[in-house]
Amino acid sequence: MRTPTRSLAAIALLFTSLTLSAGLIGCVTKVETVAPKSNATPRTMVNLNGTITYRTGGALPDGAEIIVEAFDLSQGGALTTPISQSRWNTTGEQVPIPFTLTIDQARLQRGKRLALRATIRANGATLYYSSAPFLIDGGVPPVPPELIVVPPAR
Repeated sequence: MRTPTRSLAAIALLFTSLTLSAGLIGCVTKVETVAPKSNATPRTMVNLNGTITYRTGGALPDGAEIIVEAFDLSQGGALTTPISQSRWNTTGEQVPIPFTLTIDQARLQRGKRLALRATIRANGATLYYSSAPFLIDGGVPPVPPELIVVPPAR
């Protein structure tokens, strides 16, 4: 019959030999997680390019924040949680302001519906926003969207 001391010694010896053959413990520089293999193809991301413009008002101040968001409406969704968002500060740009929004290509397929919305803010205040979302019906090649923003009602 083995004693617990001998079992512990055997485990310690095995651990030491594995440590020496695999390198020192604590020196791991890369951890890789391998996902299970599946027959599904990886999703392809595409860039959706468009412009933001307004018809009233003056020039935007430097540092104005631009936010463009996409929402999935295919499942009866609301404009609550964006599936994609692009956010940046202006550096003197004026309308029309170009934007690029990266979207999963699967969201642009037949039967899917997306809504795009833009907001322009400065100093914590909303200067302009999309009063109505720009709708994209899947299966139809999207024209470059022009998001028209308006000042908030005062």
